Amino acid sequence: MIKNWQKWFICIFAVAFVSIYLVFDAMFLAKDNVELPPPIIAEEEEPLPPEINDDTEPDEPINEPTTPIPTYTNGYVCLEDALNRFYQSTNYVWRFASSANSLGIIQNLQGVKQLSGNKYFAETRAYCDSTLGQRWYEQITSSDLQNYNYIKTSNINSNLEYNIDGITPTAYTKQQIIDMGGGKLDVFSLTPKKGVDKLAKFDRDSSKLYYIISFVLNVNKLPDSFIASIKNESGASSVSYKSIRLIHYISKTTGNIEKFEQDEIYSMTMGISLDITYKFVGQLKMG
Repeated sequence: MIKNWQKWFICIFAVAFVSIYLVFDAMFLAKDNVELPPPIIAEEEEPLPPEINDDTEPDEPINEPTTPIPTYTNGYVCLEDALNRFYQSTNYVWRFASSANSLGIIQNLQGVKQLSGNKYFAETRAYCDSTLGQRWYEQITSSDLQNYNYIKTSNINSNLEYNIDGITPTAYTKQQIIDMGGGKLDVFSLTPKKGVDKLAKFDRDSSKLYYIISFVLNVNKLPDSFIASIKNESGASSVSYKSIRLIHYISKTTGNIEKFEQDEIYSMTMGISLDITYKFVGQLKMG
């Protein structure tokens, strides 16, 4: 029988995954009819580093925008325009990784979300060296963005090699996938709101490639659905955020968000109080 303290450790890492689905080298799609790739095998991927080098040249040339972007002097406007470009896009690849630390035990997660026209592919791997953490593989696919096939398995080894042979996907509607929680279809599950969250820094000069915009969220104004999803995933009686910081790297050439960081400090109660530090990084390429 698993002891109560072991159950608490296991639950805490489930909580960390809720906000993880916000975010490593991304593939680039240039045409709407590009076929989605098969699941990415573990040995071809490496997690993103803890910090993003804001002057790293893109892996591939970026197409010049048809309409030149303005020279931004306001951080909120710069981010709002970049988010609008993203939500209007039909081709993107979003690769992400995160690390959650509680009492010295590290829980990691990495994955990819890819849209090509009406085709969607996502996969996520969770891994932890401790038996108190979690290891699992999850895959979501769709050919019409309304009906989805979902697979989740614990059949994954320490090298992140997974096996889904013989597993029959479960069919879900889009709303059912959303109702699962954890932002399974989201890229940015938290976005700053003017008048609520603080624009900590709008850096226009330090990087020749990016506008770098840092926001500190008002943790007293987080969406109820965000907190509810964490509680639902973990079974926690309470969740209390101490700080959330978001950093967006927006291309000076295209106006697109290309890199993202998220840092969190929070605590939760499940019989005992546990403190968690969480780091998330992601890279986005739009076709």
